[in-house]
Amino acid sequence: MGFSLLLQPQNRPVAMKLLHYTLLMFTLPFLTFYLTLDHILPLIAPSLTHKTNYAVAVSVITVNLIIAAYVVSAFNEEDPQEEEEERGIGSNKQPKVGIWKKDTKVRTD
Repeated sequence: MGFSLLLQPQNRPVAMKLLHYTLLMFTLPFLTFYLTLDHILPLIAPSLTHKTNYAVAVSVITVNLIIAAYVVSAFNEEDPQEEEEERGIGSNKQPKVGIWKKDTKVRTD
């Protein structure tokens, strides 16, 4: 059921974004680990004893950067419901709360 929801036309951009970030999460940490271990660390510090620890740290940082990029891209997505409300099409009359609440009070200080 969940997979069929991703294949619907209105959900395809979300499915593609999920696929891209899933591929990044699978490939980039391995790539950075082996590049750091075999190519970068021997150039920077050839006498370093625990190279594997540093390579793992770089791959963990890579994972965290990918997660942060996914979160930022998710927050920057357009909200079609908000666009409809701005054009007067939407029928959702629920009040906005939290970060979506817009301050419409006029201050008379």
